[in-house]
Amino acid sequence: MSANHSSCHIRPHSPVLQDEEPAVGDSSTRTWVPDVLLEHIADLDHPTSVTSSSATCPPEYAYSNMFQEILADDYIGQLTFLENEICPSIDRANYGSDLCYFNSELGVNAPVLQGMDTSKNTFTGENFLVNISGTPSPASTSGPDILKADGLKETSFLWEANVSATSTHTQLPDASTGRPRFVHEMGPVEALADVQKPDSAYVEDSPASPSPHSIDSVTRSNSSEHAQEAFTRLLPSLKTAHSGNFGTFLIEVLKETHDHVPLQDFYCMLYTNDSQEYIRTMEAKATDVTYPYGQKTLTGIKLQHLVLESFKSPDTFQNGLLKPSPLSSVNLHEFLRTFLAMKILFGSVKKVDDPLQTLPRLSIYKAYYIICQKLLLKYPDVSNNSGSLQYHILGQPKIGMLTKLIFPAMMWKRLGRRGQSKVHYIGLTWNESMVDHGIIGLVDHDLAQLSEYFKSKSQLARRNRITRLKDSEKNQEICYQMNQPPMVWLVKPLYTFVDLTSKYPSGDCSPRTWNATQNVVPPPSEWAKGTMERSVVILKCYGVNLDPLIANIFKVVFSGDDQSIIMDTVIYSIAVLLDGSCPQATFLHLYLAIILLIFPVIVASDQEVSTFAKQQLRASVKNCVTKLEDDFSMLTCLDEPSLTTFIQVLRKMTHISEMTSSRSSSSHAEGVFKEMAHDIKSLTSNVSECGDMSRCEELFTKGTINAFNAYSYELMANSLIASEMANVTNINNIGKAFQKVALVATQAMSSTTSGVTDAELYNDVPYQLFHRSAKRFHEVTLSFPEISQLPIPVITSIISYYTNEMHQVSFGEFARRGPDLSKETFKCWWIYSALCQEYMGVISEVVALSQALA
Repeated sequence: MSANHSSCHIRPHSPVLQDEEPAVGDSSTRTWVPDVLLEHIADLDHPTSVTSSSATCPPEYAYSNMFQEILADDYIGQLTFLENEICPSIDRANYGSDLCYFNSELGVNAPVLQGMDTSKNTFTGENFLVNISGTPSPASTSGPDILKADGLKETSFLWEANVSATSTHTQLPDASTGRPRFVHEMGPVEALADVQKPDSAYVEDSPASPSPHSIDSVTRSNSSEHAQEAFTRLLPSLKTAHSGNFGTFLIEVLKETHDHVPLQDFYCMLYTNDSQEYIRTMEAKATDVTYPYGQKTLTGIKLQHLVLESFKSPDTFQNGLLKPSPLSSVNLHEFLRTFLAMKILFGSVKKVDDPLQTLPRLSIYKAYYIICQKLLLKYPDVSNNSGSLQYHILGQPKIGMLTKLIFPAMMWKRLGRRGQSKVHYIGLTWNESMVDHGIIGLVDHDLAQLSEYFKSKSQLARRNRITRLKDSEKNQEICYQMNQPPMVWLVKPLYTFVDLTSKYPSGDCSPRTWNATQNVVPPPSEWAKGTMERSVVILKCYGVNLDPLIANIFKVVFSGDDQSIIMDTVIYSIAVLLDGSCPQATFLHLYLAIILLIFPVIVASDQEVSTFAKQQLRASVKNCVTKLEDDFSMLTCLDEPSLTTFIQVLRKMTHISEMTSSRSSSSHAEGVFKEMAHDIKSLTSNVSECGDMSRCEELFTKGTINAFNAYSYELMANSLIASEMANVTNINNIGKAFQKVALVATQAMSSTTSGVTDAELYNDVPYQLFHRSAKRFHEVTLSFPEISQLPIPVITSIISYYTNEMHQVSFGEFARRGPDLSKETFKCWWIYSALCQEYMGVISEVVALSQALA
């Protein structure tokens, strides 16, 4: 109160009952005076409540400034935000409990940071009207259940603070006269969240500090009772909740609690090992001014605790209160991450009336993802209890469904240029109390970048926790080693199963038998069949049975009846392996079995598998890829490189399938086939500029040298007789071996085209040439020891170099050919090159993965 207000007096009076309230208006506010005065109560003589002295008779009315010295020395001016006690109302944007202090130099309210020195913010006792009654005793804490009311049998000291920021008055009864005494009441205090800016408005008077016992047994008892009452109101909805509609029930819970429970407390209560112990800790901290939990905050947390326990054990909850109930059909893991997601969505976006305000659906998901990651980083101990750092992050489709559930009347439309439009929600905007400028800045990045960003921050935080346990010398050594850049040529590519130790097996490793029969799905080769069966048997040991998929996949997919059979099987299998905490190798067996199952159809011709059936298979594979990217790509419990490699292989297989149906002009099919054979033959017959080798041998030799340099590979590195001359000889032998393969291909193509009509070539010239090349690669190319000794990446690089150079050769023949024939020939060479390179990429991953699991 300002200095010109009348002084306040202390008068003896009878104790105040717990449920007794002063006669005040609707805007009345009760404020608490610091408990430091209680330290000096021993100097007062009850019941007169004044200092006892034989020499001096105490005045009838003791002025409050007699306590000025005590307050000046001990009082720290902090204002605890007590919901609906100091602040009559609060907007959803400012939900939570925050702490403020008054800076007398700046004249603004600012948040109090834990551990900060506020000793300068002292106040005189002229501001306080002291009302002392009763003798305090410790609050009861013997109840076994945290939600039971703590008994408070005695009255506590009640300090009524007289602070003023408005002209509103609160009437306090005078114990001696019975007439009301008027005290200026403080206006509403805005809570400051971490992401909010402090209010720049000046406050006339310094706020009074609450007592450390402001959250006493009465508050805890009331919060428990109110939580149980709210739970009882929600009970009818809870009894009808099941796995298909429990989200609707969670919305009702959040409407009761969202405005009062901070996100961090919600998260810790949800994922801690012992939620009851966490609530006890909160109640214990409530007596500390640095942990200001109001009654509604505790009520909300306790209500959410009751909901959590009901979903954990619906059959035994509160002596079978929910039995029988469909609640047992709800998976607890799904409940936890759905509840967290809905809490974040409640706080991150808000509905507005302006239809011009829109938010992209993807941006909302990114904000949710960023907030989840921040929680994981801020509370690593709690996050680790869930079994995985990102096990409770939902995919984009699920967040879209929850957003529509929370805002059922929301409209959406696609905005943006054709081909780049994105879904936007109309009438939504960011709630800046949760989504600050930092989060909005991160939303501009794509999900892959966000994943790498938080992954690096998580690794750094984990590394810091580990190194803090080491001594300084060892710590410096570890940091030095981590900061050393790895040798570039020793770094394994991030998303591949292949490295320089991978080599093709000595036997045939084809994915299919190459003898084609019209309208018959090509069977897998013996190698592919044996490898897939071994993985299927191993998966059965961990509860995953792929036999139904193997038996029905092509019948179901080709008919177009069910394009989700592959997706459903893969997603269900991954979920089973995750729930069983299976070794990482079991996931790799799943990937390998799925790839080998569909690989023969992927490289089949249109005569073996119809174009329509291929389209249905591609659609099914694409659905599986999309689902994997949405639901599992962000989970650290799955090995990200292996999952990403699996997804990339599936994408390449869809590309191969599309190109197998590519056709040339019917009038040029025979001519194109012969011209492509002529291009290969011209390389084997013409002598290069060196004079000692053909152009074909020179081409393969250059490709070998480029591959060796690219991978820093030395063929004789492990040999005792390694020399520069030996390396040159070996490279020449590799070039000669590939030239022999090219000669075999030329002879096979010449014999194929002699006496063959366009109709017999079926017009799919690129595939026909690819079919022969793939068969020759497995049966002839890998039979040469000079080639089979090479690592898989080197062989792939040589073949890619060869197919790219053939474009130049074909382009050089444009003048000799007619324009239409030249165009068709060049197109077929391009499709054939792409087919070969995609196939080599897939088969190399399959072979490397099978060898890793052998």
